[in-house]
Amino acid sequence: MTGELKQEVLTMLAGHNTMTIATINQLGKPEAAAVFYVNHGFQLVFFSNPDSRHAQNIGNGCACAATIQMDYKNWREIKGLQLEGKVIPLASAMDKTLAMKLYLNKYGFLNDVLVEGHKIFQALHKSKIYKFTPEIIWVTDNNYAFGKRRKLTLSWSSTDPVCENE
Repeated sequence: MTGELKQEVLTMLAGHNTMTIATINQLGKPEAAAVFYVNHGFQLVFFSNPDSRHAQNIGNGCACAATIQMDYKNWREIKGLQLEGKVIPLASAMDKTLAMKLYLNKYGFLNDVLVEGHKIFQALHKSKIYKFTPEIIWVTDNNYAFGKRRKLTLSWSSTDPVCENE
């Protein structure tokens, strides 16, 4: 079951483009923002303006939550992911290069706009790259079972994720 669930989660991560990331501000109030992401396995990479509210809330390694789902019209069709984990800004040139390669592979249109002077180029140039590393992923699939979620717990070594059986 865990192997099937891992593959289902990876397929969903690769098949979607936007996640809503939830953070807590300095006053302890929740804030949420939609961001474009690309996954590298179970890890999610996204660009954000470092002056944005969610980027300010993230800091360095703060606990965050995220959701990924389509906009369904029928509640019976709802299928999505709820993620709990930590977000850090990427610092090394190698990590940033990999993130950009992943983005260009998934979002080919970026090749056409990454020219100096283009608005998207300017925005990305000002952005920081962040990595969301989930520790728990809850899978909701109302076709599978209404009101029940399946849980995937991820245990991370210094380099690679290892999924543990629940």
